[in-house]
Amino acid sequence: MAYNYFDKLDSVAQGRYSTKLVLINSDECPYKFPAGVWKNNPSCWPDLQFGDVYSNLIDSPGIFTRASMKSYKSLDAHNYFQSGWVQTVYSYKPATSAYTILKADVRPSQRLNEEPHHPWVALSGDGSVAVAHCNCMAGLAESCSHIAALLFKVEAAVRLGYTTKLCTELPCKWNADFVKKLYINKAKKVKVRHLSSTQQEQQTLLQTLHACNSKPVVLSTFDNFSDKFHWQKTVSSDPIVPQCLRSLYKAEYADFTKIDLSRKCSEINDSYSMNKETIMYIYDVTQKQSSSLTWHEQRIGRITSSVVYSVLHTDFNNPAPSLLKTLCNPSSKSLDHVPAIHWGFLISKETPFIGASADSVASCSCHGNRVIEVKCPFSHKESTLQEYVKDPSSCIVANGREVKTTHKYYYQIQLHMYVHDVNLCDLVIYTSKVTAIFYILRNDVFIKDMITKLKDFHIRHVMTELLTRQLENKIKQVPLRNDKLYCYCRSKDDGKENMIGCDNPQCKTQWYHLKCLKMKRIPKGQWLCKDCKNIPVTSS
Repeated sequence: MAYNYFDKLDSVAQGRYSTKLVLINSDECPYKFPAGVWKNNPSCWPDLQFGDVYSNLIDSPGIFTRASMKSYKSLDAHNYFQSGWVQTVYSYKPATSAYTILKADVRPSQRLNEEPHHPWVALSGDGSVAVAHCNCMAGLAESCSHIAALLFKVEAAVRLGYTTKLCTELPCKWNADFVKKLYINKAKKVKVRHLSSTQQEQQTLLQTLHACNSKPVVLSTFDNFSDKFHWQKTVSSDPIVPQCLRSLYKAEYADFTKIDLSRKCSEINDSYSMNKETIMYIYDVTQKQSSSLTWHEQRIGRITSSVVYSVLHTDFNNPAPSLLKTLCNPSSKSLDHVPAIHWGFLISKETPFIGASADSVASCSCHGNRVIEVKCPFSHKESTLQEYVKDPSSCIVANGREVKTTHKYYYQIQLHMYVHDVNLCDLVIYTSKVTAIFYILRNDVFIKDMITKLKDFHIRHVMTELLTRQLENKIKQVPLRNDKLYCYCRSKDDGKENMIGCDNPQCKTQWYHLKCLKMKRIPKGQWLCKDCKNIPVTSS
């Protein structure tokens, strides 16, 4: 496999590939791993089950559907495995990752002299598939026949017991290439005599077939019998997941005037739409795996419930660059450390640039559908409700019965109800000493004003950044130090701490942890660190 595979990809493909590496916490492309680190030892493989293979192939955008998986043994991928086109499987577990990476060469079935394909998959300890990739045309979409063939071979090894220590004490013969070079002798020419049938014999045969209770498909090719063959209903296929909003970028937009760029942003915002089937398909795909590539990609460029408060409380004329970076750039944060995350990402049909991920959705005969939001205040994990209410940062008013309409939780909950189109939310406040439930009703006046402001902010700033990437390119022009240490604590960015960037391009540190600054949220407008406050800011 080419060492510089990543460098040959276009910018959109590089973004998707980089997101896969971030999800498995890998600092290096698997195609760049040294040959000496790969092991031919099935006992090192995680216990991949058929359910894991099924979930990955169905939930990932690609050619596999629920209908096709019912007869998976007839798929090209399974035939690749049975025919021996999947070569030796090698495994490697990087020191920085909790995932085991498996790779194998898959030879083309019809063109044996061509270069084989090189799929790889990352499996967690319990056997679930985190991400997968192949260098074929369809490999960037996480699902192709070569990836599936590799998964089928590993699943068969686990099912047949070849990954246990008892079996692996023997020489690893099963994992070897079991397609050997065949020497084929040509058969002798055989003289075949073809007897032609008469017109009467043909009609007799067709009439006999027509009299059968079933409908032989061969009759559909004859004029006198084809009228009985027609589609009773159309076969629906899974919707196609739309491209990430970062794909709207074009370098030529950077040369537009401010008026032309504003007009272009409005045109795209007004014309962009998604049908209900696509929205629900994205919701179904993302609710089963919080680390899904689709979950991360579809959030890029959309205002979500987790940032709505920050958006509405920043300076609309000069928003914080760190806020735009959060909205428009791929997230480097993994959610695997939060075991309760199983929700899907739901996009608003009326406003497709807004989305939300509720903790849960419930329904009852008296209140109908409603969303559930669970909050576990870490600073009050040992507090009672009365102690929590006394904190000025608490979301509960002093009487302990209502939620503050000025609190960020209230903004988040109202956006949840707007996206899910419900009228009620159960807010659960949980500590080790109390579990309190507050019922919050939908506030249509509040929502209308909020959505109007969010639309204006998205067109003026988010869409502008998506089209031009001015802020992203500006940040890239500032060289980072080789050790990549940030903040006053001089630590690396592990993706788990919220950070704010100093708006002075010449700042030596650039990024600071909110926790180290003792700040709870990103301030409005420009922000300068204490070292740069007394230094004039020059534009880069």
